[in-house]
Amino acid sequence: GSCAVTGCATLQLLVASHVKPWRDCDVSDARDLSNGLLLTPNLDRAFDLGYISFQDTGEIILSSMLTTQSASDLGVSANMRLQKALLAEQQHFMQYHRSNILLS
Repeated sequence: GSCAVTGCATLQLLVASHVKPWRDCDVSDARDLSNGLLLTPNLDRAFDLGYISFQDTGEIILSSMLTTQSASDLGVSANMRLQKALLAEQQHFMQYHRSNILLS
């Protein structure tokens, strides 16, 4: 019911983001609730495009392609983290994201 990072609870402002993109999913993965994060639009877009990802323990990973200025403009910082560490069933989706979506 709130952003997985910021805690924003205004649902109208949040985006349900697939960790493993829909285009890469089979039917089972696409519908699996473990393949989702609720994020604010700025974090969702950065996540979808691979400018950020997350460690299984929750720490944010900033792509080297995300400039300091862009991160600042988006309100993204290296101190951000998921409010909860990923559950085991979420970790394989995030591993996919780090390996295939995160820009290096």
